[in-house]
Amino acid sequence: MKKFGVFIVALIGVIISAFTFQYGWNAIITTIIPVNEISIWQAFGLDITLSIIFPDYYKEKQDTEEYLMPIITKIVKILIYLFLIWLASLFI
Repeated sequence: MKKFGVFIVALIGVIISAFTFQYGWNAIITTIIPVNEISIWQAFGLDITLSIIFPDYYKEKQDTEEYLMPIITKIVKILIYLFLIWLASLFI
């Protein structure tokens, strides 16, 4: 049951990350550079591609409970990035 909870939290993190990427692209990049807006699937693909290029490594093997903390930390970082992107879009 704990693995299922970790999976759900990770899935929520991926979805929030894709929406943050899409919002950042559509709100800021399209204003600065004349490019098209992207869909949620394109944002998801770019997010996965960037995650592969710039991976996060954990040095030691962790239990299921210990996997949850880095995932929650990443979700909090994504929400902070979303807030900063929103704040920047107010000044464009």
